[in-house]
Amino acid sequence: HYSDRHNDGVEEYIFVVKGKLDVTLNNRTITLKEQQAIRFEANIPHAYINLYDEICCVYNTIFYKE
Repeated sequence: HYSDRHNDGVEEYIFVVKGKLDVTLNNRTITLKEQQAIRFEANIPHAYINLYDEICCVYNTIFYKE
Protein backbone atom coordinates (compact mmCIF):
# COMPACT_ATOMS: atom_id res chain seq x y z
CA HIS A 1 0.00 0.00 0.00
CA TYR A 2 1.42 3.39 -1.01
CA SER A 3 0.13 6.57 0.59
CA ASP A 4 0.67 10.23 -0.12
CA ARG A 5 1.29 12.48 2.85
CA HIS A 6 -1.56 13.18 5.25
CA ASN A 7 -2.30 16.56 6.80
CA ASP A 8 0.02 17.92 9.47
CA GLY A 9 -0.73 16.47 12.90
CA VAL A 10 -1.85 13.04 11.62
CA GLU A 11 -0.01 10.09 13.23
CA GLU A 12 0.07 6.45 12.18
CA TYR A 13 0.75 3.47 14.41
CA ILE A 14 1.72 0.11 12.89
CA PHE A 15 1.92 -3.09 14.97
CA VAL A 16 2.97 -6.35 13.29
CA VAL A 17 0.99 -9.27 14.67
CA LYS A 18 2.37 -11.92 12.30
CA GLY A 19 5.10 -12.01 9.65
CA LYS A 20 7.35 -9.16 8.54
CA LEU A 21 6.56 -5.82 6.94
CA ASP A 22 8.73 -3.24 5.21
CA VAL A 23 7.63 0.31 6.06
CA THR A 24 9.04 3.05 3.84
CA LEU A 25 9.04 6.57 5.27
CA ASN A 26 10.40 9.34 3.07
CA ASN A 27 12.47 6.82 1.04
CA ARG A 28 13.90 5.13 4.17
CA THR A 29 12.82 1.50 4.63
CA ILE A 30 12.45 -0.14 8.04
CA THR A 31 11.67 -3.85 8.44
CA LEU A 32 9.29 -4.66 11.28
CA LYS A 33 9.07 -8.23 12.61
CA GLU A 34 6.38 -9.92 14.68
CA GLN A 35 5.53 -8.03 17.87
CA GLN A 36 7.31 -4.87 16.70
CA ALA A 37 5.66 -1.50 16.21
CA ILE A 38 6.34 1.95 14.85
CA ARG A 39 4.72 5.37 15.24
CA PHE A 40 5.33 8.19 12.79
CA GLU A 41 3.98 11.55 11.75
CA ALA A 42 2.15 10.79 8.52
CA ASN A 43 2.75 14.10 6.78
CA ILE A 44 5.36 12.36 4.60
CA PRO A 45 4.95 9.85 1.75
CA HIS A 46 4.86 6.31 3.17
CA ALA A 47 4.31 2.72 2.09
CA TYR A 48 3.66 -0.73 3.55
CA ILE A 49 5.20 -3.56 1.55
CA ASN A 50 5.26 -7.33 2.15
CA LEU A 51 8.02 -8.79 -0.02
CA TYR A 52 8.19 -12.00 1.98
CA ASP A 53 6.69 -15.45 1.34
CA GLU A 54 4.68 -15.47 4.56
CA ILE A 55 1.40 -13.79 5.38
CA CYS A 56 1.69 -10.50 7.22
CA CYS A 57 -1.00 -9.35 9.65
CA VAL A 58 -0.84 -5.83 11.10
CA TYR A 59 -2.86 -3.35 13.09
CA ASN A 60 -2.81 0.09 11.47
CA THR A 61 -4.22 2.95 13.52
CA ILE A 62 -4.46 6.46 12.11
CA PHE A 63 -4.85 9.28 14.63
CA TYR A 64 -6.35 12.52 13.35
CA LYS A 65 -6.09 15.60 15.55
CA GLU A 66 -9.08 17.91 15.38
